[in-house]
This record gives sequence, C-alpha cells and structure tokens, in this order.
Amino acid sequence: MAYTTVAKPSVYFENNIYTGNGSAQTFSGFDFAPKMVWFKRRNAVVNHLLTDVTLGSNWLIPDTTDAVSTTSDAITSYTSNGYVIGNNARLNTNSGTYASWNWSGGSTSGIATNGSTQISPSSYSFNQTSGFSIIRYTGIGGTPKKIPHGLGVQPKMFIIKRINGSGSWGVLPQQLGTGHLYLDGTQAISNTNPLSGGVLADAVNFSVSSSGDVNASGGTYVAYCFADVKGFSKMSFYDGNGSAEGIFEYLGFKPAFLLIKNTT
Repeated sequence: MAYTTVAKPSVYFENNIYTGNGSAQTFSGFDFAPKMVWFKRRNAVVNHLLTDVTLGSNWLIPDTTDAVSTTSDAITSYTSNGYVIGNNARLNTNSGTYASWNWSGGSTSGIATNGSTQISPSSYSFNQTSGFSIIRYTGIGGTPKKIPHGLGVQPKMFIIKRINGSGSWGVLPQQLGTGHLYLDGTQAISNTNPLSGGVLADAVNFSVSSSGDVNASGGTYVAYCFADVKGFSKMSFYDGNGSAEGIFEYLGFKPAFLLIKNTT
C-alpha cells in the first residue's frame, strides 16, 4: 500500500516567511501557481488577511465578520509560480515580519454535478489530487441546499464566508457530524440550526442551511473545501488530557500547516 498519494507536497502547498519592504514585492519560486493565500504579520498586532483568485485583488479578514474589502494593494497579480503584493500594512509594512500559507488550485471547468445539485458555482478552482477547492456561489435561500465541491470524495472540512455583506466564517467539520464552528469566534461547536442544514457532504455536493452566513438569497459566498489525502492532509479530532506531555495525534505525515480549535 502506498505511503502517500502525493509524491511532492510542495507542488500543492507551501509556507513563505518574509520581511515587508513597504512597496511592491514579488514572490516566485513556488512549485505551483498559488490560488489561495493566507497572510499574517508576526511582529505586530494586525489582522489576518486572506485572498484567492476568485476575489482578484480584494481580500477578506479571517478574524472579523467584515465583507470583502475592495483594494488594489494586496495581491496585485498572480503568476505561474508566485504573486506580487502591494504595500498593504497587513502584509507588507517596511521591516514587518510575515508568514503566508499558500495553496495551489486546479481545474476551473468541468466540475461534477448530479440530480441533487441545487446551486451552480459562479467560479471555482478544484484539485482532486490535493483535496482542495475554492467555490464561489450565490445563495438562493432555503434549507438545505446542495452545491458541488469538485473533489470527488467527501470533503472533511468547509470554511465559508459571505463576500457581499458581513457574516461569520462558518466552519463545517464533517468528521464531527453536521454541527458548525466559527473561524472568527470562540464558540464551541453548535448542533442547533447547523449551517450544514443538518446534511453531511457527499462525493459531489456539500450542503448549506438558509443562514445568512452561508446561503442568504442574493448573497455571494466563497467556500474553501478540504478533503483527507493520504500523506498530505488530514482533518481529525482528539481529546485533551491536561498533561504537559500532551497527546499524540497520528497524521501519517509531518504537517506544514496546523489549525486547532477547541470544540467544547
């Protein structure tokens, strides 16, 4: 049995540590064309910043409920092996130190649908090998409504944000059932009026409720979808033990990016 289905992880994801220069700055040398980038300043109290190819030069702030910000000084252009950033203080203050986490995308046409699909994405990028997709869609209200994700297997986590209005970042961890968390909040997992509409994703579609955070009629949204890929990505859960020695959670690989949330 193969140890991994991804021979070279850096073809699909890579970290970048850099120092800001206060003016346009080009990053290159990635083994892929980045499609989603998450930035955070390391030496000052500044909000996170997240952008992707469906947002153009605009950006979202993962730790607030703000709508998309229209700007021209975040990522000003994407290239085949990197991108160019402007002088936005959140990602490029002179002498500021930063981290960025960079994901590859994939196909922008031919997404699979079926008779259960109810909302067609307006744009998307999906990669079944790395188990990651970006889905942009317009809500139609009602619950539950199904939207294609393009990954060909059941994704294990969705992060969804309204673009054209304020709203929380809904996190739908499928390995914990149909409940939801919030990326921008401290709440425990909630199974009351779940953002999934009480329906788990399948190999073609994910489900959203009528909540304004995920599916208001006329609302525009972006969903970041993640599937388990052997030797590359894993969504899991564990029980803490309160011990300094801690617990060991087996992933099957050395992670380059780790996101943890207390669900209780």
